[in-house]
Amino acid sequence: MKCESLYQEFKKFEGQPVMIYTDDGRVLCGIDLVAYEDAVRIIDKCSRTVYVAYEHIDSVVEPQMELDRGCKSECGCKHDND
Repeated sequence: MKCESLYQEFKKFEGQPVMIYTDDGRVLCGIDLVAYEDAVRIIDKCSRTVYVAYEHIDSVVEPQMELDRGCKSECGCKHDND
């Protein structure tokens, strides 16, 4: 049931910014590219595509309709800190 519910939510969010909290403590943010039956693919601020299986998603923050320029540590991008 969780996968079906998340699939419906991510289908509505396609093309919009989302923030995803995973079961291992990561926070992923980016634009929802496509929702699959078992996962979602997003593109982050560094132009990386990330595939996230629904089984690893704890929660999703609804789209804010705006992404800040540049990376933030909460999105998991480390290259600005090198």
